[in-house]
Amino acid sequence: MMNENDLITIYISFDNNPGGKRRPVLVLKDEMNKILSYRITSKYKNKSEKIKRQYYKIADWQEAGCNKPSYIDIGSLANINKEYLGKIKRIGRLSIRDIQGLNQFIKQYNMT
Repeated sequence: MMNENDLITIYISFDNNPGGKRRPVLVLKDEMNKILSYRITSKYKNKSEKIKRQYYKIADWQEAGCNKPSYIDIGSLANINKEYLGKIKRIGRLSIRDIQGLNQFIKQYNMT
């Protein structure tokens, strides 16, 4: 069982191409048959300003288990069916600072 604010890696299929790869996600809620999550990315620089506004920069990214500076994409809320997940690997957890920062970021984002 995963906990809220855990970072895990799961296999995610590509939208427009066959195949996929393991990607990190932030667990928001672990329910019986599904996981509610946000996707995590290290790609930021070449994104549009609109997309950048929905990316929360993880301050303590190493503590969270990321290999490089990473962002939580709050525009990519996903309900993932556990039946299709395959192997789940826990890589870390958000720090208290990032939990509080993300909550504040979401509040500010929702006000715009």
